[in-house]
Amino acid sequence: MKNMKIIRKIARGNRGKIRDDGEIMLRRLRIKFICVCMALVTALLCVVIYAAFLSAQRNLESVSAEVLNRAIREPPGRVKPNIGAGRVVLPHFTVELWNGSSDLIGGTYPDLKDTDTLSEIISESLRQNRKSGILPNYGLRYLKDDNGLFTRIAFVDMSMEIATLRRVFASWLLIALAALPLLLAVLILLSRWAVAPVEKAWRRQRQFLSDASHELKTPLAVILSNADLLENALTNPPALPDTPENPGPENSPDTAGNSSDNARNLLTSPENAQITRWAENIQSESRRMKNLVEEMLILARSDSGTQSGIFQEISLSDTAEDCALSFEPVAFEAGKKLYYQIAPDVKITGDSEKLYRFISILLDNAVKYGADGGEIALILEKTDRQAKLSVSNPGDPIPPEQLRRLFERFYRADASRSETSGFGLGLSIAAAIAKEHHGVLRAESDEDSTRFIFTVPIKRG
Repeated sequence: MKNMKIIRKIARGNRGKIRDDGEIMLRRLRIKFICVCMALVTALLCVVIYAAFLSAQRNLESVSAEVLNRAIREPPGRVKPNIGAGRVVLPHFTVELWNGSSDLIGGTYPDLKDTDTLSEIISESLRQNRKSGILPNYGLRYLKDDNGLFTRIAFVDMSMEIATLRRVFASWLLIALAALPLLLAVLILLSRWAVAPVEKAWRRQRQFLSDASHELKTPLAVILSNADLLENALTNPPALPDTPENPGPENSPDTAGNSSDNARNLLTSPENAQITRWAENIQSESRRMKNLVEEMLILARSDSGTQSGIFQEISLSDTAEDCALSFEPVAFEAGKKLYYQIAPDVKITGDSEKLYRFISILLDNAVKYGADGGEIALILEKTDRQAKLSVSNPGDPIPPEQLRRLFERFYRADASRSETSGFGLGLSIAAAIAKEHHGVLRAESDEDSTRFIFTVPIKRG
């Protein structure tokens, strides 16, 4: 009893720890997903805004360059802009330098003629000693053209270019700042969707561990209790009745007795056969635990994607027929009939031992849960591309919400199933074998019967 209390306490503690750690892990995963996505979206927005800003800047610079080239080519004396000519008009002016003097020969700034400001602008552009450039102190962009006899310099106002870039950048920045909270809300919703497969897998793992612990708890309790009883019986054996083979203390030459001889006599005594039953219970429950561990190992290998066994060309017809023949006496003892119709020469690529176990699981399930006196049917058909194997048994229909969960581990559709021997892993193992053979296993149920249908690609010659 003390051992059982320790086992229950550890199991409850582990379940609570797994639940807390799992929830914390999922919460951290969602937060990490949101942070990473927000960082990527923010970086992407910055790149897009910067690229759009550079594109707008280059477009505006090209417009200014077009105005400068046109101003350089304008004939002298043209001061008024040519409005309505289908071209961009920006504030500009052109000066001509020759023999150390300068003259304003055109543009939209006639008031600059012979002013100190014009002289300063010209001097600043000459000091830069470049064909084109920018005068930030005056907000002007310039272009020089030296033909040897005189130098012509065109200037264009940059105020509209700078104002346009600032307003465009401010507008895009406001749009980005307004979009970030919306994107954050969308990512919070998407994080639930993105983490859903992980959460589902974690919940399945937690349920799997809980169910496995529950299944292991019963045989462990039986083993521990029987072991305690057996230990007590062997340590303090009861007194045996006086017989010629077993004289009492007053008739025995050795009054002290021998506890090991008493234990040996106790094991062979028909009056104490319960000790033998205790030992048999330990062996039976140990074998049950061994089978459970083996089935859990099969599912663990399936989850890890590890392919075990030898896959080669085999005859599914022969495997199905062998399995049907071996289950005929099983169905007969259960008071049910087994009907099978197997198409000949159905070749597939697979593992014959695993497929034999696969069909055995379906037949065993049909025998256990089929209606009394009903007929179990095993049918194997062949099409051009697939082999179709179905196992059906009559009985009460399974509701759709339970039908979808039949392949879950440790799941039993109703109370009657939980009373039947087994762990609820058979159909999960069958689904894993079907997946490993690139096949599909599905369940159907109606008033007539419950059917498990398996389709798998055939080996094409």
